[in-house]
Amino acid sequence: MAGVLFLFAPLLAAYINTVDTAYVTTLTTGIAPLRFSTQLLEVFKYNILNSIYTEVLNMVYSVTAHYIMFTCMILGLAIQKSKFLETLFERKNQIKKSLFLVVSLTIVLWGVFILSNMYKLPYLQYFSFHYWIVLTTMLSTSLLIILLYINQKFKKIFKAFSWVGRMTFTNYLTQNLIAFFVFQGVGLGLFHHMPFYFYFLFAITIYVLQIGFSYWWLKNHVYGPLEWLWRQLSDTKK
Repeated sequence: MAGVLFLFAPLLAAYINTVDTAYVTTLTTGIAPLRFSTQLLEVFKYNILNSIYTEVLNMVYSVTAHYIMFTCMILGLAIQKSKFLETLFERKNQIKKSLFLVVSLTIVLWGVFILSNMYKLPYLQYFSFHYWIVLTTMLSTSLLIILLYINQKFKKIFKAFSWVGRMTFTNYLTQNLIAFFVFQGVGLGLFHHMPFYFYFLFAITIYVLQIGFSYWWLKNHVYGPLEWLWRQLSDTKK
Protein backbone atom coordinates (compact mmCIF):
# COMPACT_ATOMS: atom_id res chain seq x y z
CA MET A 1 0.00 0.00 0.00
CA ALA A 2 2.85 2.37 0.82
CA GLY A 3 4.19 1.84 -2.71
CA VAL A 4 0.87 2.83 -4.26
CA LEU A 5 0.65 5.96 -2.08
CA PHE A 6 4.25 6.78 -3.03
CA LEU A 7 3.43 6.60 -6.75
CA PHE A 8 0.42 8.90 -6.47
CA ALA A 9 2.22 11.55 -4.37
CA PRO A 10 3.41 13.69 -7.35
CA LEU A 11 -0.12 13.92 -8.78
CA LEU A 12 -1.59 15.02 -5.47
CA ALA A 13 1.24 17.49 -4.82
CA ALA A 14 0.84 19.04 -8.28
CA TYR A 15 -2.91 19.49 -7.80
CA ILE A 16 -2.55 21.02 -4.32
CA ASN A 17 0.10 23.42 -5.65
CA THR A 18 -2.55 24.93 -7.95
CA VAL A 19 -4.68 26.00 -4.99
CA ASP A 20 -4.35 29.71 -4.25
CA THR A 21 -2.97 30.16 -0.73
CA ALA A 22 -2.15 33.87 -0.92
CA TYR A 23 -4.70 34.51 1.82
CA VAL A 24 -2.62 32.36 4.19
CA THR A 25 0.36 34.67 3.67
CA THR A 26 -1.88 37.67 4.35
CA LEU A 27 -3.16 36.10 7.57
CA THR A 28 0.29 35.13 8.86
CA THR A 29 1.69 38.57 8.03
CA GLY A 30 -1.12 40.13 10.03
CA ILE A 31 -0.22 38.28 13.22
CA ALA A 32 3.59 38.48 12.80
CA PRO A 33 4.05 41.33 15.34
CA LEU A 34 2.60 39.11 18.08
CA ARG A 35 5.58 36.80 17.76
CA PHE A 36 7.91 39.43 19.19
CA SER A 37 5.56 40.57 21.93
CA THR A 38 6.79 40.54 25.51
CA GLN A 39 3.33 39.44 26.67
CA LEU A 40 3.04 35.69 27.19
CA LEU A 41 -0.64 35.50 26.16
CA GLU A 42 0.03 37.39 22.91
CA VAL A 43 2.86 35.02 22.00
CA PHE A 44 0.61 32.08 22.87
CA LYS A 45 -2.09 33.58 20.64
CA TYR A 46 0.44 33.93 17.81
CA ASN A 47 1.52 30.29 18.08
CA ILE A 48 -2.08 29.04 18.05
CA LEU A 49 -3.15 31.18 15.10
CA ASN A 50 0.06 30.55 13.16
CA SER A 51 -0.43 26.79 13.56
CA ILE A 52 -3.98 27.09 12.22
CA TYR A 53 -2.97 29.28 9.27
CA THR A 54 0.17 27.39 8.20
CA GLU A 55 -0.75 23.83 9.14
CA VAL A 56 -4.54 23.69 8.63
CA LEU A 57 -5.52 26.35 6.09
CA ASN A 58 -2.34 25.84 4.07
CA MET A 59 -3.23 22.76 2.02
CA VAL A 60 0.38 22.08 1.03
CA TYR A 61 0.90 21.13 4.66
CA SER A 62 -2.54 19.96 5.79
CA VAL A 63 -3.08 17.71 2.76
CA THR A 64 0.17 16.95 0.91
CA ALA A 65 2.52 16.79 3.91
CA HIS A 66 0.08 14.68 5.91
CA TYR A 67 -0.39 12.38 2.92
CA ILE A 68 3.39 11.84 2.93
CA MET A 69 3.38 11.31 6.70
CA PHE A 70 0.66 8.70 6.30
CA THR A 71 2.70 7.01 3.57
CA CYS A 72 5.70 6.88 5.90
CA MET A 73 3.53 5.45 8.67
CA ILE A 74 2.27 2.66 6.40
CA LEU A 75 5.86 1.99 5.29
CA GLY A 76 6.94 1.80 8.93
CA LEU A 77 4.19 -0.68 9.75
CA ALA A 78 5.21 -2.84 6.78
CA ILE A 79 8.84 -2.79 7.92
CA GLN A 80 7.83 -3.74 11.45
CA LYS A 81 5.60 -6.55 10.20
CA SER A 82 8.44 -7.95 8.09
CA LYS A 83 10.66 -8.04 11.24
CA PHE A 84 13.32 -6.19 9.25
CA LEU A 85 14.77 -4.45 12.31
CA GLU A 86 15.01 -7.75 14.19
CA THR A 87 17.13 -9.36 11.47
CA LEU A 88 19.45 -6.51 10.48
CA PHE A 89 22.68 -8.47 10.77
CA GLU A 90 21.36 -11.26 8.55
CA ARG A 91 20.35 -8.71 5.90
CA LYS A 92 23.69 -6.94 5.53
CA ASN A 93 24.13 -7.68 1.81
CA GLN A 94 20.51 -6.84 1.09
CA ILE A 95 20.90 -3.51 2.88
CA LYS A 96 24.07 -2.71 0.88
CA LYS A 97 22.28 -3.36 -2.41
CA SER A 98 19.24 -1.40 -1.30
CA LEU A 99 21.42 1.55 -0.29
CA PHE A 100 23.15 1.58 -3.68
CA LEU A 101 19.83 1.44 -5.55
CA VAL A 102 18.11 4.11 -3.44
CA VAL A 103 21.08 6.50 -3.58
CA SER A 104 21.29 6.02 -7.36
CA LEU A 105 17.56 6.71 -7.68
CA THR A 106 17.89 9.81 -5.51
CA ILE A 107 20.71 11.19 -7.68
CA VAL A 108 18.70 10.55 -10.85
CA LEU A 109 15.60 12.23 -9.38
CA TRP A 110 17.63 15.24 -8.29
CA GLY A 111 19.12 15.55 -11.77
CA VAL A 112 15.74 15.35 -13.47
CA PHE A 113 14.23 17.78 -10.94
CA ILE A 114 16.98 20.38 -11.39
CA LEU A 115 16.92 20.19 -15.20
CA SER A 116 13.12 20.28 -15.30
CA ASN A 117 13.03 23.42 -13.18
CA MET A 118 15.91 24.98 -15.09
CA TYR A 119 14.06 24.64 -18.38
CA LYS A 120 10.64 25.18 -16.78
CA LEU A 121 9.20 22.03 -18.32
CA PRO A 122 5.38 22.18 -18.32
CA TYR A 123 4.82 18.67 -16.96
CA LEU A 124 5.80 19.89 -13.47
CA GLN A 125 2.44 21.58 -13.05
CA TYR A 126 0.79 18.16 -13.37
CA PHE A 127 3.47 15.95 -11.85
CA SER A 128 5.42 17.40 -8.93
CA PHE A 129 7.81 14.72 -7.64
CA HIS A 130 9.55 16.82 -4.98
CA TYR A 131 8.37 14.42 -2.26
CA TRP A 132 9.81 11.47 -4.15
CA ILE A 133 13.19 13.11 -3.61
CA VAL A 134 12.38 13.74 0.05
CA LEU A 135 11.41 10.10 0.62
CA THR A 136 14.33 8.56 -1.27
CA THR A 137 16.75 10.88 0.54
CA MET A 138 15.19 9.79 3.82
CA LEU A 139 15.54 6.12 2.88
CA SER A 140 19.15 6.64 1.78
CA THR A 141 20.02 8.28 5.10
CA SER A 142 18.22 5.59 7.09
CA LEU A 143 19.91 2.74 5.23
CA LEU A 144 23.33 4.38 5.65
CA ILE A 145 22.77 4.70 9.41
CA ILE A 146 21.63 1.07 9.60
CA LEU A 147 24.69 -0.08 7.66
CA LEU A 148 27.00 1.83 10.01
CA TYR A 149 25.22 0.25 12.96
CA ILE A 150 25.45 -3.35 11.76
CA ASN A 151 29.11 -2.81 10.86
CA GLN A 152 29.63 -1.85 14.52
CA LYS A 153 30.87 1.61 13.59
CA PHE A 154 30.57 4.55 15.99
CA LYS A 155 29.35 2.35 18.85
CA LYS A 156 29.66 5.10 21.44
CA ILE A 157 27.68 7.55 19.31
CA PHE A 158 24.85 5.07 18.77
CA LYS A 159 24.85 4.34 22.49
CA ALA A 160 24.53 8.06 23.24
CA PHE A 161 21.64 8.32 20.78
CA SER A 162 19.90 5.45 22.55
CA TRP A 163 19.88 7.37 25.83
CA VAL A 164 18.17 10.32 24.19
CA GLY A 165 15.80 7.99 22.37
CA ARG A 166 14.63 6.38 25.60
CA MET A 167 13.62 9.84 26.83
CA THR A 168 12.14 11.17 23.59
CA PHE A 169 9.07 12.75 25.18
CA THR A 170 11.03 14.53 27.90
CA ASN A 171 13.74 15.75 25.53
CA TYR A 172 11.25 16.90 22.89
CA LEU A 173 9.28 19.06 25.31
CA THR A 174 12.46 20.36 26.92
CA GLN A 175 13.80 21.47 23.52
CA ASN A 176 10.56 23.31 22.80
CA LEU A 177 10.53 25.09 26.16
CA ILE A 178 14.16 26.16 25.82
CA ALA A 179 13.61 27.40 22.25
CA PHE A 180 10.45 29.24 23.31
CA PHE A 181 12.20 31.31 25.96
CA VAL A 182 15.37 31.83 23.92
CA PHE A 183 13.76 32.90 20.64
CA GLN A 184 10.35 34.40 21.50
CA GLY A 185 9.74 37.96 22.68
CA VAL A 186 8.77 36.85 26.20
CA GLY A 187 12.31 35.53 26.61
CA LEU A 188 15.58 36.61 24.99
CA GLY A 189 13.91 37.31 21.64
CA LEU A 190 16.85 36.03 19.57
CA PHE A 191 14.75 34.88 16.62
CA HIS A 192 16.22 36.32 13.38
CA HIS A 193 18.72 38.46 15.31
CA MET A 194 21.77 36.21 15.33
CA PRO A 195 24.06 34.84 12.58
CA PHE A 196 23.32 31.39 11.19
CA TYR A 197 26.22 29.69 12.96
CA PHE A 198 24.75 30.70 16.33
CA TYR A 199 21.57 28.70 15.72
CA PHE A 200 23.56 25.72 14.48
CA LEU A 201 25.86 25.71 17.51
CA PHE A 202 22.91 26.35 19.81
CA ALA A 203 21.10 23.25 18.51
CA ILE A 204 24.23 21.08 18.82
CA THR A 205 24.87 22.35 22.36
CA ILE A 206 21.33 21.62 23.53
CA TYR A 207 21.47 18.12 22.05
CA VAL A 208 24.82 17.33 23.68
CA LEU A 209 23.50 18.57 27.03
CA GLN A 210 20.45 16.36 26.60
CA ILE A 211 22.67 13.35 25.94
CA GLY A 212 24.45 14.05 29.23
CA PHE A 213 21.20 14.59 31.13
CA SER A 214 19.62 11.45 29.66
CA TYR A 215 22.67 9.35 30.61
CA TRP A 216 22.66 10.75 34.17
CA TRP A 217 18.92 10.21 34.61
CA LEU A 218 18.82 6.68 33.19
CA LYS A 219 21.60 5.52 35.50
CA ASN A 220 19.04 5.54 38.31
CA HIS A 221 15.70 5.34 36.49
CA VAL A 222 14.10 3.05 33.93
CA TYR A 223 12.08 5.82 32.27
CA GLY A 224 12.46 9.54 31.69
CA PRO A 225 10.40 11.81 34.01
CA LEU A 226 7.68 12.58 31.48
CA GLU A 227 7.74 9.04 30.11
CA TRP A 228 7.09 7.80 33.65
CA LEU A 229 4.29 10.33 34.15
CA TRP A 230 2.69 9.35 30.83
CA ARG A 231 2.78 5.66 31.78
CA GLN A 232 1.15 6.45 35.12
CA LEU A 233 -1.63 8.48 33.51
CA SER A 234 -2.26 5.88 30.80
CA ASP A 235 -2.15 2.83 33.07
CA THR A 236 -5.60 1.27 32.62
CA LYS A 237 -5.02 -1.30 35.36
CA LYS A 238 -5.45 1.30 38.10
